[in-house]
Amino acid sequence: MRAQAPPARVLTVPAGHAGQPAISPHVLRTLSEEMGADIARAFAERYVAMLDGRMARIRAALAGDDGEHAHVAALSLSCSSSMVGADTVAGLARKTADAAHAGAVDQARAHLPELEACAEEAATALTHVLLRTGEGPGPGGPGEPL
Repeated sequence: MRAQAPPARVLTVPAGHAGQPAISPHVLRTLSEEMGADIARAFAERYVAMLDGRMARIRAALAGDDGEHAHVAALSLSCSSSMVGADTVAGLARKTADAAHAGAVDQARAHLPELEACAEEAATALTHVLLRTGEGPGPGGPGEPL
């Protein structure tokens, strides 16, 4: 007789930009299942810890009209955001990167307010998920999928 898998936990996260979820919990769950819960947790924690620095690099590059550095910094943010399910941040960062790469620094700069707001929402949502899944042993505790 086959053992049944435990029921999937439903993660609730704060709403993000324009009613869209700030993060997609299924992306975190997939990362956790593929890489292990500890690695997924570490990646999400590192994302939150590095977010302010990533945003600062984008702002500084755009303030200095440095499209090349803005492109690289925004592309890095886009990729890491996709990995943690911060899809809105990933999309806006990609738009910023594309504009900067095309030399349209003013257009890239125009994305900053929305990108910053969405990044803050994503950090809050990820912190919420990390706190909920880090509570003691048992379902949702350490070692459990995010």
